[in-house]
Amino acid sequence: MGIGLSALNGLTGALGRNLFALIPESLRLPSILIVYIALIALQSVVARKSRIFEYRLSGGFAASLRKRYFGAALQARWESHLSRKKTDIHSSLTLEIERISYGALNLLKMMGQSFVALVQFAIVFAISPLLSTLVCLGGIVFFSCTLPWNLAARKMGQKMVNLNRALHASLGDKIAGIKEAKIYGAESLMEKDFGEVCEGLKDNVAGIAEIQTRPDFLYRLGSALLVSAFIYVGLELAELSISVLLIQVFVFARLWPLFSSFQTGFQQLVTMLPSYESFGAQIAEFYTEAEMLPASGGEIRLESSLKAENLSFSYAGGGGFSLEGVFPVKAKFMWMGK
Repeated sequence: MGIGLSALNGLTGALGRNLFALIPESLRLPSILIVYIALIALQSVVARKSRIFEYRLSGGFAASLRKRYFGAALQARWESHLSRKKTDIHSSLTLEIERISYGALNLLKMMGQSFVALVQFAIVFAISPLLSTLVCLGGIVFFSCTLPWNLAARKMGQKMVNLNRALHASLGDKIAGIKEAKIYGAESLMEKDFGEVCEGLKDNVAGIAEIQTRPDFLYRLGSALLVSAFIYVGLELAELSISVLLIQVFVFARLWPLFSSFQTGFQQLVTMLPSYESFGAQIAEFYTEAEMLPASGGEIRLESSLKAENLSFSYAGGGGFSLEGVFPVKAKFMWMGK
């Protein structure tokens, strides 16, 4: 291991000296600074493009879900809408879809972070398999310790779905009932009822934040323990040189926060799952209750009039209604129901 690192160090040093020999001494420092600025600029451009792409992709995903949901709702039978709160549809198309979009964005970030982590881990594993395995096992152990918190985050996410629906329902009822509240002097009672819903939503958000900060604390504490064990094993057991150890400490200083970031993103993804499941369940219900329309036989042109004989319809549990008459073209008609 030491021979290989020495050979690699000698090779890179020789290449560096040969490259610098081609550059005049007066231009070496400006050249290094220009290369440094170019690398930073390239990294910034790639990060900016990547972030824009992630938001466009998650936004497109949210738009496709909205279209699919609304299309399924339009095709559902009217009776299914009579038994469904309109505020639940509003909540799904606004608050819940935003949470789903945020979860999709976190998933994309986790995928990018995983790729960066694998590249960095491959580099340090080539230098020292022992210490690399130690850090990897430490990350797995800490991730396993956070599983109960992930389950709790999922339950809080389901509670958030219910509270968002309750908020939309309460908001619609309270705004529609302002006139009645002022007539009967029930403003304080209405304000108290609405405030209880808002307090429940606030407590749930605070609970989610409390659950999400626990793993971060655990990873920070674990990083201190692992760095101490890392240095001890590297110097006392593996007998690595200070230069090699510093390289690994630097790389793992960049790698270890990815474990914490990955855990945070995973927990936010778990919190979002109840919203996605509820959203998908509603779409499935709409498809199940879809109207069975006859296959279209092509375009029908209305030349003179439309005649109705014994044409009837009724709502569930209501009486029938028969429509009779001849309706000429280029005329307007209106049917008024109860």
